[in-house]
Amino acid sequence: QTCALPIVDCVLNNLRKIAYDSDKETKATMGMIMPTAGGKNQREAYDLIRAFLNLCNQKEKAVGARSKKMGTLFIVNHLFKLAIRINLLRGTALFIRSVDNPHFP
Repeated sequence: QTCALPIVDCVLNNLRKIAYDSDKETKATMGMIMPTAGGKNQREAYDLIRAFLNLCNQKEKAVGARSKKMGTLFIVNHLFKLAIRINLLRGTALFIRSVDNPHFP
């Protein structure tokens, strides 16, 4: 039932890592030290993953309720990791409330 979950997790993980590495490389070529807050590419990756989460939540059809819930939790996990790295902690409150919601997928 959940055969696509490892693929989605791998794709999102690679997206996060590529965004981090490209920001790190950009800062290195400019001769700057990597700041604590993330760069432009990490912010764009955050926006892409958030859009993917919205798309998954709009889908009514899923293989199973457990499959949809686990997929959503994988996506939220990656969003937390990016939000902390780019210092966007105010965005995490929305994800916490959505996961605590009794009508969570």
